[in-house]
Amino acid sequence: MVDLGFSYRLREFLTSRKFLWIVTGLFSGLVVLYFLFLTFFFDPFEDPLADTAEIVPREAEYFLRWKGAGQRFSSFPVPKVWEEFRASRAWKDMETAGLATEWDQEFGISEIVARLGSIHESLPPGLSLEDDLLQEVALAGNGQPTLDATFDGVLMLRVSFKIKAAVSMLGYDFMRSKLPESLGIEELGDDTYRLPQFAPFGYQDAFLSRIRDVVLLASRKEWIDRARQLDLQGGENSLATSSVFHDNVEAYLNAGEQPLEVFVRWEPMRRRFGSWPDPQPGQVVPLALSVFFNTDLLRYAAGYWRPGQVFEGRFSGEIDRSRLTPFQRSWAESSSLGPNTLAEFAGMVPADSFLFAGVAGNPGSVLRELSVVIPEDLRALIDEALVNSGQYQGLAHLLNDVSESFQSGLFLAMRRDDYPLMEGLEVEHDDFPAPLFVVIGRPKSEAAYQALEEFFRDKIGLMFSGQQAPVVESVPVGGGENAISFTTPLIRGTGEIVMHRLTVGRRQYVLISNSFKYLRHVEDTAFLAAEDPAAAERKLAALPAFQRATGLLQRGANLFVWFDPDEAREWSERFAVEVARQMFLEESDQLAARWRPEEERKQRDFLFPGLTALNQAQLEQLQEAVDEALLERLEPEWGRRQEELIGRARRAFLPARALDWFNLALEMNLRSVSLVLSGELALD
Repeated sequence: MVDLGFSYRLREFLTSRKFLWIVTGLFSGLVVLYFLFLTFFFDPFEDPLADTAEIVPREAEYFLRWKGAGQRFSSFPVPKVWEEFRASRAWKDMETAGLATEWDQEFGISEIVARLGSIHESLPPGLSLEDDLLQEVALAGNGQPTLDATFDGVLMLRVSFKIKAAVSMLGYDFMRSKLPESLGIEELGDDTYRLPQFAPFGYQDAFLSRIRDVVLLASRKEWIDRARQLDLQGGENSLATSSVFHDNVEAYLNAGEQPLEVFVRWEPMRRRFGSWPDPQPGQVVPLALSVFFNTDLLRYAAGYWRPGQVFEGRFSGEIDRSRLTPFQRSWAESSSLGPNTLAEFAGMVPADSFLFAGVAGNPGSVLRELSVVIPEDLRALIDEALVNSGQYQGLAHLLNDVSESFQSGLFLAMRRDDYPLMEGLEVEHDDFPAPLFVVIGRPKSEAAYQALEEFFRDKIGLMFSGQQAPVVESVPVGGGENAISFTTPLIRGTGEIVMHRLTVGRRQYVLISNSFKYLRHVEDTAFLAAEDPAAAERKLAALPAFQRATGLLQRGANLFVWFDPDEAREWSERFAVEVARQMFLEESDQLAARWRPEEERKQRDFLFPGLTALNQAQLEQLQEAVDEALLERLEPEWGRRQEELIGRARRAFLPARALDWFNLALEMNLRSVSLVLSGELALD
């Protein structure tokens, strides 16, 4: 009866006039409060700004944006992935080698982190930098993207409701009066404020405003006025509707993705950042890359970067065709290496190889351009040897025949040299830590290739004088076939060059390697069927990381490079020792210079008795022997300095060990170019 009585009274109350007046009063109060808030502050139910690029003029010279920036930090400015990386073996190796300290001193990392971290302390209680201010960060402007006295642009922050309310309250004198006088905020009307001598902008005046949920800080009021105009036009004539931004950034991103986005008109940036790659004397890789591409070719560049343990970036741009070299023009017009082609050749490469690279274009033309990386003295030796053969006038002449002998596309793989000894098949060689390599191509003209092969087989001895002439041998490679082997101690590290034409199914390949063992390993891998369970571990093309890298390619690549630092560890350790030895000799040059003439006489009498003149190759061999002899005489000092110098040499390889794998792909035609970078951090 009690329950029935309560239900009866509740029903009576809910249907009474009193209840109706209460509901009407509450609703009216909420409506009044809403309109008061709307009048004095802003519409709390307004839609967020759909796209910050919609309030950036399309003629802006740069636009940088990071959506969800705050989510990437455990505590700003330290990224979440940093703690994992600090626990990795790679970081510990870099710390031990002193790289971390060196970078800190060179770039002032600790000071920058401390200064950025102090922003937390300046925030009022109850505000979170990551949640309230860093939901999205964007920077747009003209000139160079630096926050200093030269800054000409606008900083945009997508903010929380609390920040929107705080900015809206700046319109009231009593609120501004509570702020520090040093800020000197001045109201300009239309919800815009001037901040005189704003320190983050190099002490130039800054202008503050808000468009929906985005706060704008600009170096000039015109940036804010233009942003408001674009917002009223729904983004028409903004950067967001420009094809140079949309087609190269947004078109590659899925809904909800939050990468770093970049757009730059390159001409203004060139003055600050220079040209990339920028080859310096002795830097083989930048010099080789510059043959194909450099940033001087660009009119603009746009792209994105997905940070994290597995990272990915794509940067595309329009090419200024007038800046292309004749080779770059023809190379850009050649057919690219599609994902299937890359998989075909990577399917021949053992999974424990540390490098795989492919380059499109005519092999002879490509090799002719890449010959710029060959030291002048070695180039002179090669030209001399080819002239001695009586068939060619030099390397360029030979490469003309290579162009006729091979189809478009050339591939390179490298591996450490740790194969077991094979009795009866070993050749004489030095202990130089050269990586094993194999070059793979497809024959084009049977007659042209046959003539090239016969030249090397029949005239290789004529190319060299004295006792260093290579010996031509035949070595078994399985299946009853033999490969041609040219053996000579002049070939550093292995003492041989091996050539073989391989048939797999209906396809033919030509393989050239500095190791008979590596060539056989490659050929065994080529014959391993893709459906064989062992292929998943033995073929490079079957590795998930490699497939991820090739999966990012849209139309293929003109240049493709895959690198596995861990597989290169053993080779790089041995090479660091050789580099340290050379560093020691250079540091000990005064003492070594006093002993060198005596050692040269001894080694020359031992290696080349009776010869009055030596060719370039023999001179190089003599110098190697002299260096070894000098090291023996300097042994006590070398023993004392060895560990220090090897550590210094090893440091050059340590940054690469922060990666499990890394891939670079360059897609290029006469109109545009795309650089695709991907990889994975080694977080153990």
